[in-house]
Formats: sequence, structure tokens, C-alpha cells
Amino acid sequence: MRVDYQFLRLLSMLKVQSVWIFVKSNMLFFAMMVGIVVGVLEKYGLWLWHAPEWVIPVLLFSMLFFSFCKVNPLELRIYKWHIVLMCFQIVGSLLLYFCLRPFSSVLAQGMLLCVLMPTATAAPIVAAKLGGSIPQLTTYVLLSNIMTALLVPLIFPVIYPALEITYSDRFIQIILHISPLLFGPFFAAWAVRIIYDATMRVMHKDERFHLSGGLSQLPFYLWTCLITILIARTTHTLLTYNEDRWPVLWLMLGSFMVCLTQFFLGRYVGGRMPQQQTKPAAQVTAGQALGQKNTALAIWMAHAWLHPLVALAPATYIIWQNIFNSWQLFQAGRGQKSHG
Repeated sequence: MRVDYQFLRLLSMLKVQSVWIFVKSNMLFFAMMVGIVVGVLEKYGLWLWHAPEWVIPVLLFSMLFFSFCKVNPLELRIYKWHIVLMCFQIVGSLLLYFCLRPFSSVLAQGMLLCVLMPTATAAPIVAAKLGGSIPQLTTYVLLSNIMTALLVPLIFPVIYPALEITYSDRFIQIILHISPLLFGPFFAAWAVRIIYDATMRVMHKDERFHLSGGLSQLPFYLWTCLITILIARTTHTLLTYNEDRWPVLWLMLGSFMVCLTQFFLGRYVGGRMPQQQTKPAAQVTAGQALGQKNTALAIWMAHAWLHPLVALAPATYIIWQNIFNSWQLFQAGRGQKSHG
């Protein structure tokens, strides 16, 4: 009887553990499904709670802070693939715009935005889960956001002549919007790391501890919470849009094609230029650098300076890039199981 009880207890523990492993491996997919359900319930008045405006900035700051704590600022270097991808973002976005403008100015603006926008500040979190390089991707996140701040004030008046605002005003607005959630966590983590390194030098070897400790997975969990909120808002926006549906469909299809192209092109470039990484790791790093976009910034810019409908392009890009990310994480989880 005692043996049977212990066996059943062990079996129940194994079931709980296997369920948790399954949920953890597909957490991004579940976060998206929850977001879609919440968006639908909100549309029909069955969900009355809204995430306060401060939640998203706090989540972004927190997950970036814990991610940057793992990065030694002295490891940040500019590599050849950084330059290649930035050139593609600039030239590719302009070529795509001028090719699509004769057919639809709104579609052209939306696709330019999807290519030109900087890398998402959450990209290093996904890259870390997939085996990519956090330092190299962090460098590209910083470079691409600075590039966007410099170029957008020059490009937007050309593609949207109705915009009447000086370069300095646009530049200041972009910097004020980007800086707190990009440079704030970076320098805060840098300060913590300096204090940590100084502390480790004076502590006995047996008393030392790792900076990340048990918080190594926390940025990923914070990111899934953020995805739930963003997907819920995107779903609600799409369901409540009551005007002509064709521009929406074209923007959704265009953002889907651009999303896949950028992920695979980034992987191709990374595979050709490993730069101190194995080829698979380099493909992951460059793929996330080019494919995973700062859609929140893009939506804000579209509402602030372009045709309001253009915001639907980065809004739907959120869905496509996170479907692709969830697929990548699922494949990575299967690979770990097969090798485990």
C-alpha cells in the first residue's frame, strides 16, 4: 500500500512537471491566445478592465533591466552584419515605399514603417532563449534606435508632406519617447554591474554569487505579460475598425510578407557573417535583429505624424512577429528535448 501511494505521488509530480514544461515551451503562444480572447471580450463589453498606461513602460523597463544585467558593456562591438542590416533598413524601406506609392500611399507608408522601425528592445530576450548573442543584439538595438531617431525626422516630411514640424522638434520628440525605455535600463544595469564587479573583487571566492541568479527567466515572463496586453489592444483595434476593410487587409498582408522577409533575410546575413558565433547562433541573432521590431514606437509615430490608418501595419506586425517567435521557441524546445 505504501509503495502504491509513493508511486501515485511520483506519477502526479511527473504529470505536473510535464504540464509545466509544455506550458513553458509554448508560453508565448498561450500569451497570444489570452490576448486575443481578452480583445474579443473587450469588444463585446464582457471585459471591463484595462491595463493602466504605466504598465507597459514598467514592464519594458523591468525586462530590459534584467536582460542588460547579463551584458558586460565592454563586450559591445559593432560588427559587419550590423552595418549590412542597417543599410538594408534604410535603402530597403525607401525602395519599398517608392515601389508601392503609385498603388497606395497608405500601404507604402505602412510598409516603410515596418522595415525602417528599430529592433524591439525585447529582441535580446527571445534571442537568449534561442541561443543567440545578447551582447551583439543589444548593440544592434542601440544602433537601430539611434538610427531611427536621426532618420525619421528627415524621411517623414518627404512621404507625408502635410506634416509641418521642424527637424529639431521631431528629433526631440523621438528622443524623449525612446530614451527612458532604451537608455534608462541600459545605464541602470551598467551601474548595477559596476557595483557587482566591485563587490565580487572584495568578497571571498566561496561567498560570491551570480548577478542573474534565479532571475534569468524573469525577463521572458515579463515579456509574455507585455505580449498579452499588446495583442489584446491590437485585437480590439481590428474588431472595432468600421471603415473600408480593403486597406486593412492589404496592410495585414503586406506586414505579414515584410515580417517573414526580414526574419529570413536577417538569418541569411547572419549565416554568412557569424562574427565570433556559431552559424546557428549568428542566424538567430541577426534574424531577431532585423525581424523583431519596436512596434509600439512605430504605432506611436504613425498616429503622431502619418495617416492614422498606417498604424494598422505595425499593429498587425505584432501578431505576425510573435507567431513566428512562438514557432521558433517551440522548435527550440523540441530540439532541447531530443538532445536531452
